[in-house]
Amino acid sequence: MSLSNTDQLPFPKKHILLAVTPGVLATLGFMSVNLSIWPLVGTILLLLFIAAAWLQNNRRLPGWSLMAVGIVIGILQPVVLGIIGVLVAMVTGTTPSPTSSPFVLALPWIGIVVLSLSIKKNNQHGSRTWLLAATIVLCNILVRVKYFILFGVSWSVLWEMLGVSLWSAGTLLLPIVAVGVLVRRYGASTILFAVGATFAWYQVLIDNAYKVSANIGSSELFWLYLIVVRFLFIGIGPWLFLRARGSRSRLLGLIGAVCASVVINVVVSGLVRGDFTLVIWLSAIPYTISIGLSLLLAYWLYRNTDKDQSSTQTKQITN
Repeated sequence: MSLSNTDQLPFPKKHILLAVTPGVLATLGFMSVNLSIWPLVGTILLLLFIAAAWLQNNRRLPGWSLMAVGIVIGILQPVVLGIIGVLVAMVTGTTPSPTSSPFVLALPWIGIVVLSLSIKKNNQHGSRTWLLAATIVLCNILVRVKYFILFGVSWSVLWEMLGVSLWSAGTLLLPIVAVGVLVRRYGASTILFAVGATFAWYQVLIDNAYKVSANIGSSELFWLYLIVVRFLFIGIGPWLFLRARGSRSRLLGLIGAVCASVVINVVVSGLVRGDFTLVIWLSAIPYTISIGLSLLLAYWLYRNTDKDQSSTQTKQITN
């Protein structure tokens, strides 16, 4: 019951249920704002789901398991890079920070370059791919504009925020660019990997749940808020993508649900804290745009690779 690159959208309901199951597990598993038993349980459930899928599919990962893979990789990526950063800092005697360790700052970008070189793309598509990637980087830089308002403009603040921005953009783009490689085997279900990895990036770096919890506590409203913002991102969005019949409908459904999750998160956070300020929006708008564009980039890589494969197969048959 695996999904391959020969499957056509929309997927059957039985495949969709399997594909969105990791979203349900992650929604339940991340019902906490701090490191506790819940995130650990959620991660273990995702690993068990991946293992069961691998065994059920004759020791090969099926396409419907890719969201779980994306979430786990998204969680592990900053951990692994952080460990490398600490080791580099110990050897060089520097502070373990992306801005003070060029090697650690460059590591995700090295991965992006390597993955990009392994992807076959027509020249007419390459420019748009890099334009999307550059816009995502710009959005991550614009997010830090608020710190210039809070701390003032200086070379030290500028250098620090630029390093954090490039690090943030690199860790977001690295799994997205991997879509161009994975799609040759998994087809449209590769988008699930992109959604999972983007959700984990968002969960680790910019989630506002702890701010909401600090103001309203562990009330029923808080749990409803958590379920809505998480399930929109990794439940409703992927479901709309896999089920919609038109390419525009599935793309708008996915990006619309994901961006709605981010906007609701920001709005609820601002309402409970009573600080809907310009500074908040200077941060929230570029973040929302970067998340939406990251999924658009994943879809663009999927569509281009899929077209290239079809064109190659047609030429082979003709010859």
